[in-house]
Amino acid sequence: MDRVYQLVNSLTKTEKRYFRLFSSMSEGTKNYMKIFEEMVGKKEYDEKKLKEKFRKERFIHNLNYEKNYLFQMILKSMRNFYSSQPPHNLFELADIDFLLRKGLTESALPLLERNKRKTLEQEEYAEHLLFRRYEGLLITATQDMDLFYDYMETGYAEEQQAMLYWQNYLFIMHKRNELNYLYMKFYFVNRVEYEKRLKLVLKDARFKNLYEHLSPKGRILYKNFFSLYHFMSLNFAEAYRFSKNLIEYISDSSLHEEEAGVENYVVTLAQHMTNCIYAGKFEEGMEWLGKTRSMHDSGKFSRKPQVQNLLAKIYWEGITSVLTLTGQFKECVALFEKHQDQIQQQLAELGIEFISIVEYYQGLSYFGLGNYDKASDIAAVLMERRNLKGFSFQIHLAQVLYVMCHIELGNAEYVLNYLRSFHRYFDKQELRTTTVKELEKIFRNLVKHPGEKGYLRQTIRESLTLLRELEKNKYESYFIRNTMMRQWLERKLAAC
Repeated sequence: MDRVYQLVNSLTKTEKRYFRLFSSMSEGTKNYMKIFEEMVGKKEYDEKKLKEKFRKERFIHNLNYEKNYLFQMILKSMRNFYSSQPPHNLFELADIDFLLRKGLTESALPLLERNKRKTLEQEEYAEHLLFRRYEGLLITATQDMDLFYDYMETGYAEEQQAMLYWQNYLFIMHKRNELNYLYMKFYFVNRVEYEKRLKLVLKDARFKNLYEHLSPKGRILYKNFFSLYHFMSLNFAEAYRFSKNLIEYISDSSLHEEEAGVENYVVTLAQHMTNCIYAGKFEEGMEWLGKTRSMHDSGKFSRKPQVQNLLAKIYWEGITSVLTLTGQFKECVALFEKHQDQIQQQLAELGIEFISIVEYYQGLSYFGLGNYDKASDIAAVLMERRNLKGFSFQIHLAQVLYVMCHIELGNAEYVLNYLRSFHRYFDKQELRTTTVKELEKIFRNLVKHPGEKGYLRQTIRESLTLLRELEKNKYESYFIRNTMMRQWLERKLAAC
């Protein structure tokens, strides 16, 4: 996709308005604005059409130059736009650099001290160390020996402490990124390799006594890391314990969002809400989902699109899964249909994984309501995404939902034919889940003699006994719960 087109259409309405105003402040022909207006709001960019429209104008012969100029002008205008917001550390660093070059050290020093203190309080160590470098230049320029001596005595030790905190923070961040990499690389395609590598993550000597040498933000990241690790190990009770402990730590320390780190805080919120759901604590999960929605709708993070998108992701994935898994099928379907346009708009920012999760629980809710055709259509759409880069575990579950739909629709012959490829698909994913191996048997038994109620009752009772035994294993329980297989079979038994 064209990078200039991407940048143009990433701008908010306010940013676009400011860019037009910024451009109007200079005189002369602005060919780059013609390109801007042709790109803005378009669903796709067609350079051939643009060249055809402006074929009689000279600038079209230097289109790449004009596009690059547009790109640079947008960046320049946005620097100017955001410089009017509450001071960003790096903007003030540029001010200090300017004052230093002008020899105005007395004006620069108070600005430096304020930002040095602020970056340390906010644990922005990379920026803090940059201000430290300028501190040495400024103090040298003053030729004040007393000031230089104080800097020499205390500055080095303070820098070393900041570097230690920063180094430890980066280590935990690296380990968290390692978990994310394992999830994206192996979770959906090679479960055996995934589990082997996951066990190796904690075998690092740098973890020893690490917590004692972390700053408050570092400790939040540390607890988040272990919460995620246990979640990825499907140890949901332990994951919940870590995230609950972290929520209490933030509260007991009276840390507001900025002190905890906005991203840290939102990730904590996301992880705890998810842990509540998978640990079966739905009521508490709903409480945190409400807080998430309030944070999103407050507009507090409107200038932080990554945070705003993450809040939206947490809410929609969470609310659809909670409503479905607690049997509130009508509420889930009604919510999806009411906000379908809003959810689809999030797709561009959040990707295929997001929409697949939301659509899966929508499909499962339609199934719970007895709308098997609609549920089957959704499952089929999800199954078509098996080879896409943006994947989700729910695409595996959609295979099960698809078969359940066709059993309910009475398509016995189709089910039997489909089951020939069913186990091969899961074998290819190397999931090694016993439930998957048993599902084929259960499905075959259900369609063999559909009209014989006595046979069906016996088959379903045996299947339920097997599922309850399998649910004692964390891997099997995770799979069974999110397909609602047991509830489906219990409903069928009651109907026999």
